[in-house]
Amino acid sequence: RSHAAFIDVSENKLENLGILYSLLQVPSVKYIIMKENRLSYCYREYIIQTDNQLEYLDLGNNVLELVWDAGQCLDVFGTLSALNTLHLNDNYLKVLPGDIFLGLTSLQKLNLSSNQLTYLPDHIFPDGLQIVDLSRNQLMSPNPQLFAFLIELDITSNRFICNCSLISLIVWLNHTNVTLRRSEE
Repeated sequence: RSHAAFIDVSENKLENLGILYSLLQVPSVKYIIMKENRLSYCYREYIIQTDNQLEYLDLGNNVLELVWDAGQCLDVFGTLSALNTLHLNDNYLKVLPGDIFLGLTSLQKLNLSSNQLTYLPDHIFPDGLQIVDLSRNQLMSPNPQLFAFLIELDITSNRFICNCSLISLIVWLNHTNVTLRRSEE
């Protein structure tokens, strides 16, 4: 059995998200980088063990919208209770499945930048989340209660619609203690 703590398979033209389930069979792995592949479907041969030690996962620059839109691997994060950083940027995500972050009890930093999100379901974010990057999406009038527990938030370069539904966000922005970050272009 392997004892790797760091696995980087980025830029390999991988298409099957099921590879992540295989990589997590290494019990000591703490960091997995799978960015800049072509992850677009999920066929898995394994389940992810609940005693995994994964702390950092980068799935940025893939096509996870196709995976989740097909209803595949919706439990991918379900047993990653030690995960504290998750990158899902640049995945063409239009919608986040309602329970996709269920089980991420240690998640502190979430990068959802450069997707096509227009709406965020209530209670989508796990408790304990501190930093969220939602820059460069297509959010129109997000519910500010989703962000109330954060320490840091980036919502720059979205397509906010200036109408009555945006009032609650504007009021919240003017009164919040959350640090608003500006993404680096």
